[in-house]
Amino acid sequence: MTKKFYFAKDEHDIPVEVQFAIKTFIDKTFDEMSCKCNLTETAQKEMNHFMGTIKDLGEGDMRAGVEVIRENHNYVKNVKGYGNKIADYIIRTTVVVTLAGALAAIYWGLRSKF
Repeated sequence: MTKKFYFAKDEHDIPVEVQFAIKTFIDKTFDEMSCKCNLTETAQKEMNHFMGTIKDLGEGDMRAGVEVIRENHNYVKNVKGYGNKIADYIIRTTVVVTLAGALAAIYWGLRSKF
Protein backbone atom coordinates (compact mmCIF):
# COMPACT_ATOMS: atom_id res chain seq x y z
CA MET A 1 0.00 0.00 0.00
CA THR A 2 1.49 3.31 -1.05
CA LYS A 3 0.85 6.36 1.07
CA LYS A 4 1.33 9.88 -0.23
CA PHE A 5 2.26 12.67 2.12
CA TYR A 6 2.53 16.11 0.59
CA PHE A 7 3.13 19.21 2.62
CA ALA A 8 3.05 21.76 -0.17
CA LYS A 9 0.41 23.02 -2.56
CA ASP A 10 1.99 21.05 -5.34
CA GLU A 11 4.05 17.90 -5.00
CA HIS A 12 6.65 19.43 -7.30
CA ASP A 13 7.36 22.16 -4.72
CA ILE A 14 9.24 19.63 -2.60
CA PRO A 15 12.22 17.73 -4.00
CA VAL A 16 11.58 14.05 -4.61
CA GLU A 17 14.37 13.07 -2.21
CA VAL A 18 12.74 15.04 0.61
CA GLN A 19 9.32 13.56 -0.18
CA PHE A 20 10.83 10.08 -0.10
CA ALA A 21 12.66 10.79 3.19
CA ILE A 22 9.48 12.11 4.82
CA LYS A 23 7.44 9.17 3.53
CA THR A 24 10.06 6.69 4.73
CA PHE A 25 10.22 8.34 8.16
CA ILE A 26 6.42 8.31 8.57
CA ASP A 27 6.09 4.72 7.34
CA LYS A 28 8.87 3.55 9.68
CA THR A 29 7.28 5.39 12.61
CA PHE A 30 3.91 3.70 12.03
CA ASP A 31 5.55 0.29 11.56
CA GLU A 32 7.50 0.57 14.83
CA MET A 33 4.61 1.86 16.92
CA SER A 34 3.46 -0.60 19.54
CA CYS A 35 1.42 -0.56 22.69
CA LYS A 36 3.51 -0.08 25.83
CA CYS A 37 0.73 -1.25 28.16
CA ASN A 38 0.45 -4.60 29.93
CA LEU A 39 -2.37 -5.87 27.70
CA THR A 40 -1.90 -9.13 25.85
CA GLU A 41 -1.49 -8.95 22.10
CA THR A 42 -5.03 -10.26 21.64
CA ALA A 43 -6.43 -7.59 23.98
CA GLN A 44 -4.44 -4.89 22.17
CA LYS A 45 -6.05 -5.94 18.89
CA GLU A 46 -9.50 -5.63 20.49
CA MET A 47 -8.93 -2.04 21.62
CA ASN A 48 -10.01 -0.67 18.23
CA HIS A 49 -13.26 -2.62 18.50
CA PHE A 50 -13.78 -1.43 22.07
CA MET A 51 -13.16 2.21 21.20
CA GLY A 52 -15.43 1.87 18.16
CA THR A 53 -18.18 0.51 20.39
CA ILE A 54 -17.85 3.48 22.73
CA LYS A 55 -17.99 5.81 19.73
CA ASP A 56 -21.11 4.02 18.43
CA LEU A 57 -22.81 4.30 21.83
CA GLY A 58 -22.18 8.04 21.75
CA GLU A 59 -23.42 8.30 18.16
CA GLY A 60 -19.98 9.40 16.96
CA ASP A 61 -18.90 11.17 20.14
CA MET A 62 -16.63 9.15 22.41
CA ARG A 63 -17.30 11.35 25.46
CA ALA A 64 -21.03 10.79 25.04
CA GLY A 65 -20.37 7.06 24.67
CA VAL A 66 -18.50 6.99 27.97
CA GLU A 67 -21.41 8.82 29.62
CA VAL A 68 -23.84 6.22 28.22
CA ILE A 69 -21.70 3.47 29.74
CA ARG A 70 -21.58 5.33 33.08
CA GLU A 71 -25.37 5.79 33.13
CA ASN A 72 -25.87 2.12 32.27
CA HIS A 73 -23.47 1.09 35.03
CA ASN A 74 -25.35 3.20 37.59
CA TYR A 75 -28.68 1.75 36.42
CA VAL A 76 -27.42 -1.83 36.76
CA LYS A 77 -25.93 -1.02 40.18
CA ASN A 78 -29.30 0.39 41.35
CA VAL A 79 -31.22 -2.61 39.99
CA LYS A 80 -28.85 -4.98 41.78
CA GLY A 81 -29.30 -2.95 44.97
CA TYR A 82 -33.09 -3.26 44.74
CA GLY A 83 -32.74 -6.95 43.92
CA ASN A 84 -30.64 -7.48 47.04
CA LYS A 85 -33.20 -5.63 49.17
CA ILE A 86 -36.04 -7.73 47.75
CA ALA A 87 -34.07 -10.96 48.29
CA ASP A 88 -33.35 -9.94 51.91
CA TYR A 89 -37.06 -9.23 52.47
CA ILE A 90 -38.09 -12.60 51.01
CA ILE A 91 -35.52 -14.48 53.13
CA ARG A 92 -36.52 -12.68 56.32
CA THR A 93 -40.22 -13.23 55.65
CA THR A 94 -39.62 -16.93 54.97
CA VAL A 95 -37.62 -17.35 58.17
CA VAL A 96 -40.23 -15.51 60.28
CA VAL A 97 -43.15 -17.48 58.80
CA THR A 98 -41.28 -20.78 59.26
CA LEU A 99 -40.42 -19.95 62.88
CA ALA A 100 -43.98 -18.80 63.56
CA GLY A 101 -45.33 -22.04 62.07
CA ALA A 102 -42.90 -24.16 64.09
CA LEU A 103 -43.78 -22.32 67.32
CA ALA A 104 -47.50 -22.65 66.55
CA ALA A 105 -47.11 -26.39 65.93
CA ILE A 106 -45.19 -26.81 69.19
CA TYR A 107 -47.81 -24.77 71.06
CA TRP A 108 -50.75 -26.76 69.66
CA GLY A 109 -48.88 -30.04 70.20
CA LEU A 110 -48.20 -29.22 73.84
CA ARG A 111 -51.72 -27.87 74.33
CA SER A 112 -53.32 -31.08 73.10
CA LYS A 113 -51.26 -33.21 75.53
CA PHE A 114 -52.27 -31.23 78.59
